[in-house]
Amino acid sequence: MNRIAAAAPVTDVTLFEDRARVRRIGTIKLPEGPSIVEIAGISPVVSDKSLTAALSSPNGEESPNTEGGSGRKDSAELEGFRGAAVVGSSVRRTLKTPQEAGSAEVDSLIKELSLRREELTDEIGNIDKRREDLRKIIDLAAREIPEDIATGRAASAESEFSPEKLDGLLAELAGKRYETRCGLEDIEEKINELESVRAAGITPSNRCGAFAVLDITVLTPGSYRLEVEYTVPAACWRPGYRAVLDGNSLRFETDGWVWQRTGEDWKDVNLSLSTRRPSLGSGPPVLSDDVVTVIRREKEDVVEIREESVDDAGFGSEESSGKSAESLPGVDDGGIVRSFTVGKPADVPSDGRPRNFALLSFEGTSETDLIAMPELSPYGFIRSRQTNGGSYPVLAGPVELIRNGTRVGRTHVAYVESGEIFPLGWGPDPDIRIRRTEDTRYKEAGKLGTKDKTEYRIGIKISNIGAAKKTLTVKERIPVSEIGKVKIIFNEKDTSEGYKGPDADGFITWSAELSPREKTVRELVYTIEKNKNVVGL
Repeated sequence: MNRIAAAAPVTDVTLFEDRARVRRIGTIKLPEGPSIVEIAGISPVVSDKSLTAALSSPNGEESPNTEGGSGRKDSAELEGFRGAAVVGSSVRRTLKTPQEAGSAEVDSLIKELSLRREELTDEIGNIDKRREDLRKIIDLAAREIPEDIATGRAASAESEFSPEKLDGLLAELAGKRYETRCGLEDIEEKINELESVRAAGITPSNRCGAFAVLDITVLTPGSYRLEVEYTVPAACWRPGYRAVLDGNSLRFETDGWVWQRTGEDWKDVNLSLSTRRPSLGSGPPVLSDDVVTVIRREKEDVVEIREESVDDAGFGSEESSGKSAESLPGVDDGGIVRSFTVGKPADVPSDGRPRNFALLSFEGTSETDLIAMPELSPYGFIRSRQTNGGSYPVLAGPVELIRNGTRVGRTHVAYVESGEIFPLGWGPDPDIRIRRTEDTRYKEAGKLGTKDKTEYRIGIKISNIGAAKKTLTVKERIPVSEIGKVKIIFNEKDTSEGYKGPDADGFITWSAELSPREKTVRELVYTIEKNKNVVGL
């Protein structure tokens, strides 16, 4: 049995929302007969059953390949084949020592700081020895002072061994020792921090090593192209965007943010990003008893006010209905698998840090206006509306905002189809101030009445404190009833004129024009009417 160590570097990686498919390709020279081929450096967290391998013969003939980990081909499947075939594949894992599992960069810094710590420790020892010798000199000089005075040999203040000079040297050594000790404490603190980082970095993905072990039968010796594929967890990607607004011109850039902590570094690989959701394995759901019980109907109907967010991702276009896809965990692709390719070879180390790669971009014009939602914020916000001019949809994700060359913050965009209009918020306008008040009046039904009523009066005071004219859209909303025993009555007479709505979601909008230093007021009045046996409102 021949045992061969093969080199098959990672060439292609397809990232999904919670895992990655890795492809390794190499060339191997195989002798005749059975061989065991080992490929080192694969991820130790690889899914064993996802491992597949295939050989291509020198004349281009495809060899039989394994369909999964530990799979084997029988003799009937190989009959008539005259090249080389992979008849089995498996994963072998090994444990590393803590020193091997740690980061080489961190280990180098710890070693460098440890040498410096030894130097400072030796320096403190030398200073202590010099201080001790200096104290002996001072003590000896103090004993000889009476004799020197008696013989007329007393040391002057300028003498090298005068008490003043010796005390000064002792104080200087004390200061130097204090500075050295502070430096030593700083280094010890840094070493402790690096050791904590190293300990945290020893994860299962780098504490273990793994080999792909292939059982190959060769009928025609020679060089073969070896291709190995497998799936690994601990890798994912998410879309991210950058919107650059200059006047009415907008550039919208799409990036793919990539993380991986699989235990293997990907260098100069062809990187693809996909929204497909492959599974490492699934089973039927666990069944449990569904107990049906009978309860007595209550005399009162209990209801509650539920806050529900309204998806306002797109304003629609002539070609689209304006409906956005249902929110999904992970990457929202609108229900259709999307794939993106990074245009150049990429490096993704196994350190868990995010790295971004440019994918797509489009340019177009944008319309900006001011919008206010007093229920949520006392400010008027700058909003731009633009069309997705790219050939691909904009997937849900965060957006970095850059306006007139300055970064103004971050926002989030929902799924937007190609050709659809979508909004972006660019932060508050500093000249707009809003104050919202709410007054409630409750009227209980009498003994002969059947309806309780609660009237709501909402006042919105808007001020323009700037020196320029402002036009903004003001949005409020009223509740929407889902049951017949609760009725929402919109008071058109007492509500400020110029409104639009309410729509199906209860939104009411006004357009307000304010001159410099001008104030205006908008009022909204509605009533909630409910049966007496309805409680909870």
